[in-house]
Amino acid sequence: MDAVPHEAMVCIMRAGCAPGHPGNPGCNKAATRYDGGMAKEALRLSPTDRRELDALERLCRSRLPRPALMRSLAERLSRYTGAESYCFSLLDPGSGLPTEAVSKLEDGARRAWAERVFLRSPLGNMGWLTRQPHLIQLAEQFVAEPDHDPLFRYVLLPSGLGPMLCLSLAARGFGWGYLNLMWPSGAARFGEEEKRFLAAAAPIMTEALRRSAALAFLSALPADSVGLITFAPDGSIEAANEVGYALMAGEGGSCSIPLTVALMGQLLRRAMADDTPLPVCSLPIVDAVAQRRYRIRPELLRGRDGRARGVVVIEPLRALDDASVLIQLGLTRREADVVVATVKGLSTQDAAAVLGVSPHTIEHHLGNVFSKLAVGSRSEMTALLLGSRSGRASEAPRGTSSADRPRSRLQ
Repeated sequence: MDAVPHEAMVCIMRAGCAPGHPGNPGCNKAATRYDGGMAKEALRLSPTDRRELDALERLCRSRLPRPALMRSLAERLSRYTGAESYCFSLLDPGSGLPTEAVSKLEDGARRAWAERVFLRSPLGNMGWLTRQPHLIQLAEQFVAEPDHDPLFRYVLLPSGLGPMLCLSLAARGFGWGYLNLMWPSGAARFGEEEKRFLAAAAPIMTEALRRSAALAFLSALPADSVGLITFAPDGSIEAANEVGYALMAGEGGSCSIPLTVALMGQLLRRAMADDTPLPVCSLPIVDAVAQRRYRIRPELLRGRDGRARGVVVIEPLRALDDASVLIQLGLTRREADVVVATVKGLSTQDAAAVLGVSPHTIEHHLGNVFSKLAVGSRSEMTALLLGSRSGRASEAPRGTSSADRPRSRLQ
């Protein structure tokens, strides 16, 4: 795990369940449930909370880059709630794995998390936690014996931390981010007023993360070459091509790809040791420094000696290569189907026949897509999603129309 950047180690998570992971813990029923879609008035916020919520909303509209936005949000919430520490992760909505992460835990806690908690604590599966019906959760709700859970034993208690509140930033059935707020051991639990404030803040931050992810993706281009990295059964890197070595070294200053590849290596290690399927297939990611899109894909192979090997493929990503990417841009599943059909060159009538809907429905979905992607025509949408910035009509597949529609910007 030496390749994992120290500032993000604490945010390791995975898509599959750890051994002994509670599939549907009964204690979850006792959790206070807050609907993130509630009106602010329905949550009965105090005047002070309303002012802080307005300030949080202004921050979310500031168009900060994702790492800066995440750190600013986490620091503001930690300061306002009085939490001692925090861990804030941006999740890939398709796999539940992190694409970027920030943390205020000490280095020792990060190392303990990487070495002893990853794949061992139920709370490592934050992708699963974001799909629970509760925005606000206490960590103890998801472990049978907190005193024996690796997160509590090796991270919270040695750091002088105890109670941990988990805030899911989820929408449309997908987790977009996850925030843990931690307090000193022996600190009193926060009351209903504080929980109502966090419930009101959750949908605002969720939309900000979704919007920033879409803007980051649209501003990047597909990468130029493929990186290959081979992992030995113990999880160490065995070999890599020139591109793979450069990406793992974080050339250009990016830390998101080394972190994600290191997580993939640990997933491969466990799959090779237990002879189990991989819990995640692929992960779209944007290198914010190099402004390039990638898809990171793990595979299990057998060598001529019969021994298992893990391979991580880091390949260029076009917008249509992965369904979760279109969802990350804010499209619904049906809108994504319409986009794929359109970019393949199907006319409105043909797309309607393939998808079993009316031509009017196809046009309605395309209008929504144009608005979300801030484009004005099918050819412009096609050029954008295929990785061309020119937007020339000649680059559109045959069968597409260049009829313009009103433009609106992704705010």
